[in-house]
Amino acid sequence: MSTVSLDQHCLTLSGDITLNNVTGLLSQVKKTLVKQTITHVSLKAVEYCDSSALALLIEIQRLSETPLCFEHLPAKLANVAKLSELDNKVLTLQT
Repeated sequence: MSTVSLDQHCLTLSGDITLNNVTGLLSQVKKTLVKQTITHVSLKAVEYCDSSALALLIEIQRLSETPLCFEHLPAKLANVAKLSELDNKVLTLQT
């Protein structure tokens, strides 16, 4: 099961992020962003993700009113972001 949780100003994504569930996760994120401003997004509890996770992160950044720091990306996802030249241009990645 994939979830979105909020601890202070950090949004944490957990479980799997795939094409099959990314729309549901985005809905959860939108509900969370209405309630509170976030500064960080953590993927430390993500067990598996495909490339739809990158689209989710871009959309989270687009919806946010402030620049976000994305933490604990799985290595393969971080590599795709870097190869796509999204790191530190569209997404601020912290390893």
